[in-house]
Amino acid sequence: MKLTSNILPLVTTVACAALTAAMPLNAAGSERTEHKSLPATSGGTLTIKTFAGAIDIKTHDRDQVTYDAVLKPGNSWFGTSSSDLVDPIVFAYENSNGDVKITMKWKDGRQPRNVNLNVRHTLLVPARYNLDVRTAGGNIRSGTLQTNSRSECLRSSFFGLSVAREFG
Repeated sequence: MKLTSNILPLVTTVACAALTAAMPLNAAGSERTEHKSLPATSGGTLTIKTFAGAIDIKTHDRDQVTYDAVLKPGNSWFGTSSSDLVDPIVFAYENSNGDVKITMKWKDGRQPRNVNLNVRHTLLVPARYNLDVRTAGGNIRSGTLQTNSRSECLRSSFFGLSVAREFG
């Protein structure tokens, strides 16, 4: 009986240590930011395509699109370093005739397994600008936009479902 009572605290300590080691690590220290300003023309179109993140769109009285993104690894399980989650993400920018296209994607086109990212995209666009916004996850918020016709719309794509809202 004495042996059992001496082993119980040791087993409890080992079990607690194992659970602590298996808990997710907070990878907030590996935050990554992206910033880009591109010339734009009033009445042009912003196209943004991303696989993750909330998108906040505001207007201003300038002929440029300003893009900011903050990428933070969420909780990751042991074996994945936090920088491994944000380093393979690349941004592509295109600018043509006052239109701006921004794409966030994985470097080799392959998403790692079990990824947990917190991403926030913030855009400033001219007040008279059209939007084509696509994200696989996250909210989309926009300020008051003015478009040239009722046929212009804000399009969102979530897991293959498209949502459109007309402005005018």
